[in-house]
Amino acid sequence: MFTIDKITEKRVREAIKRGEHLDGRDLMEFRPIYIEKGFSPVAEGSALVRFGDVRSTKVLAGVKCEVEAPYEDSPDEGFINVMVERMPYASPFKMRELDDEDIIISRVVDRIIRSSEAIPFEELVIEVGKHVWGIYVEMDVLDDFGNVMDAAGLAAMAALMDAKMPIVRREGEEIILDDSERVPLKLLKRPVTISFYRIDGHRLVDPLFEEEHVADIRLTFGVTERGEICGIHKSGPGLFTMKEFEDLVDNAIRLSNYLRKRLERILKIAS
Repeated sequence: MFTIDKITEKRVREAIKRGEHLDGRDLMEFRPIYIEKGFSPVAEGSALVRFGDVRSTKVLAGVKCEVEAPYEDSPDEGFINVMVERMPYASPFKMRELDDEDIIISRVVDRIIRSSEAIPFEELVIEVGKHVWGIYVEMDVLDDFGNVMDAAGLAAMAALMDAKMPIVRREGEEIILDDSERVPLKLLKRPVTISFYRIDGHRLVDPLFEEEHVADIRLTFGVTERGEICGIHKSGPGLFTMKEFEDLVDNAIRLSNYLRKRLERILKIAS
């Protein structure tokens, strides 16, 4: 987390003390969420997610499905790889200051998808030990006005839900990808990320950029539609008590249902 000027920090703390974000939202309220699927005509699946109307956080996610050699320790499974990259103009901070944050977000989203068992990797095998599907989720942060973590988690899931894979055909030893016929990527679960922050003892979600960098802790949960916690990641020096943690788990489940319903409703309308 990074420092901001003292005047802005004072404004943030005063707003939080009043029980509201700088933009007037309740502390546990998300900005308006917009999702556009099929954003890229080239990718197997894609989605643009935007948190907010004016000072918005925008993340573009694309899915590419490639025939690859399997990992040595899992010859009978396909795999997923998630990468987040911030555009040079997306943030007021220098790119090198945010390299670690992009790596953290990539790893958290990747781990949550894996741990939730959202993708049946054993069904992505073409030939055991030789050929499997590799699912690559690549995300570009176009604008960062706070809470890239949750926007990236939502964008990754939206793009995976939009993904359609070519049919594999065999001609002798040769593998042929038939782009004329595509099938949806099979998803068993739809996890989303919910991140909680704390400023001066007050807990909040979906912080603006300035609020995010006054907070002393971020705790991110991965939550499935069954209410399963499939991942937890902490950033920052602060600590939550056990009682606070239990309350956050309950709120994570509640808010994940809100995000997921938003995701599924928008994608259903767009299909």
